[in-house]
Amino acid sequence: MATRSDLSHSVSVLSQFLEKPGIQHCKAFLHVLKYLKGTQDIGLTYPKGINAGIVAYTEAEWGNCSTTRRSVTGFLAKMCGSLILWKTRKQPTFSLSTDEAKYEVL
Repeated sequence: MATRSDLSHSVSVLSQFLEKPGIQHCKAFLHVLKYLKGTQDIGLTYPKGINAGIVAYTEAEWGNCSTTRRSVTGFLAKMCGSLILWKTRKQPTFSLSTDEAKYEVL
């Protein structure tokens, strides 16, 4: 089993157009496939013997979704410098500022 955190946002956006995809969605899908082919040998490494401290980051893009104007937010956590947890999502509510959108991530 493989996990591709680098594709999670692209796949999430494309999945919204599965019922009636347009030409631009098909082109974007082909771009994702081309990217997959070119990066199939890349993986994550979790080295032994390194301090296993966890570092977390958050990000918010206020009103970024062009169709709903909802904010897109996300977070990630790293251990030993490698990704262990991540999530991106379109917020279910509207934020009035970037700071409010960032607060929603937490």
